[in-house]
Amino acid sequence: MFHLIRIVCCLVVVCSFCPSVWAQAGQAEEPSPPRLVVLMVIDGLAQHQLLQAEGRMGKGGLSQILDRGAWFTNAHYGYAATFTAAGHATVATGAYPYRHGIIANDWMEGNRRVYCVEDAQHKHLGEATPEHGGTSPRNLQSWTLADHLRLATGSLAKVVAVSLKDRGAILPAGKTGTAYWYSSQSGRFVTSSYYRKDYPDWWQKFHRDGASDKWFRSVWRRSAEADVFPFAVPDGRDWQVDYKGFGTRFPFSLAGKADRPGPEYYSILPRTPFGDEYALEFAKAAVEGEGLGKNPGGVPDLLCVSLSAHDYINHAFGPESIQAFDYLVKLNGMLKEFLDFLNRSVGLGNVILAITADHGFAPSPEYLHSLQAETGRVDMAQLQAELNRYLDERFSEGPYVKAWWSPTFYLDRDRMGARKLVQVEVELEAARWLRSQPGIACVYTRTQIENGQLPDTQIARQITRSWHPLRSGDLFVVANPYWYLPSIPQGDVNAATHGSPHSYDTHVPIVLLGQAIKAGRYPGRVDVIDLVPTLAHLLSITPPDGAEGRVLTEALEE
Repeated sequence: MFHLIRIVCCLVVVCSFCPSVWAQAGQAEEPSPPRLVVLMVIDGLAQHQLLQAEGRMGKGGLSQILDRGAWFTNAHYGYAATFTAAGHATVATGAYPYRHGIIANDWMEGNRRVYCVEDAQHKHLGEATPEHGGTSPRNLQSWTLADHLRLATGSLAKVVAVSLKDRGAILPAGKTGTAYWYSSQSGRFVTSSYYRKDYPDWWQKFHRDGASDKWFRSVWRRSAEADVFPFAVPDGRDWQVDYKGFGTRFPFSLAGKADRPGPEYYSILPRTPFGDEYALEFAKAAVEGEGLGKNPGGVPDLLCVSLSAHDYINHAFGPESIQAFDYLVKLNGMLKEFLDFLNRSVGLGNVILAITADHGFAPSPEYLHSLQAETGRVDMAQLQAELNRYLDERFSEGPYVKAWWSPTFYLDRDRMGARKLVQVEVELEAARWLRSQPGIACVYTRTQIENGQLPDTQIARQITRSWHPLRSGDLFVVANPYWYLPSIPQGDVNAATHGSPHSYDTHVPIVLLGQAIKAGRYPGRVDVIDLVPTLAHLLSITPPDGAEGRVLTEALEE
């Protein structure tokens, strides 16, 4: 009898673990529509990192989500320029960049740099707006899942998006949701005049006592579980980035040289696991403050959470680093706590969870070089200068290249017009020269792309999907696999980066969990654009007009 009681008690404990609530709810009766959809983007989580970390992160959280959810292990972005803004816009709209217009984080319009979510007509609430700071989704040209949910429910559905990055919140929130993002000036989550005239009471309460300051003087220590990553590159490598004296070795102190919380501390916080812990705490406050998942009549709500610390850590230390894998161990614990919160607040039987990433990541070139791989870093400032010298010798009276914003060079059309040069000839001459340079795989011109003159290859199709005639430049550049191509004109100083059409940058996880979702691994190739139609189906709404994917029916209960 005693043994029987012990068995029953153990079963109760197992069944009380939060992810199993989803499984049981789906077996007892026909699945009901969700009350809350949580769309989570883990910034820069490459599929290869998740496969390496699987089974090593500890119990609960992300580990259980992978075990009990529908995990699409061969999901890719179908376009070439795999940057944060483009990824978040694609996750939000189900469209490719050529359609939603967010081709990268930055681009040129005329002679002016444009940041993906900047809008001079709107300002941050309660503090100064940085130059090229995000304030609205004005540059997004497609409707989002959030917009269609609001449209379908007569604006009764509430949409809140949270991220450490402005673009990670603004783009998923769409035109009609409300976005909050982290400010490294104040350490608060802010919004802009596009969304609100002032902050709600729950926001005031959350920030009243300096919510971000709780981690001041905290130390990021290596987890004991990190010892089970023998393949991880140790900390303190020469190529790893020492951001503002933060260091490259465990333990990492968040205080820095400051004696009190301030902008220096606030800029370091997002580059640690504590940054995403803070973002999840704010997301919890938003769920409670807005009453997400508790609408009368069962109208569903949408919570978008973009966790940015992983991307910062990959950039600084490399996706192969022990710091990156230690982050995943800590994320596992964070997600366990977040799911416990959702179960208490909404009930996990009422929640659909979707997890993906906005792009993958290439390993650090120096790490790859240690493995005898052919790799290197392209100095874009030097490359642009040398290209200008070459074109000046060929056509005289240059320069003809005015800017680089990855993945395109912008030519000076006014100068070419004044010289009565044929743009096609300048483009072709520049492309020929660029293709001969170390690290460059292929270059296609504006004329070739607009006239459909690209070869019938996968990379060419990806380039076409990333191309926007009013925002892209005149020379689309693709680096050789594993070569580091900086995304900004002056060159970024990071251990590793992303942005290419190669599989390590396009290959990301998609995981679905909830009622009506069949658990399992799905190895067939799918596209991230399939996520929006699938979530729209589960919400019983139409997908946005620009959405180009399909419903992932293989993972849905009949």
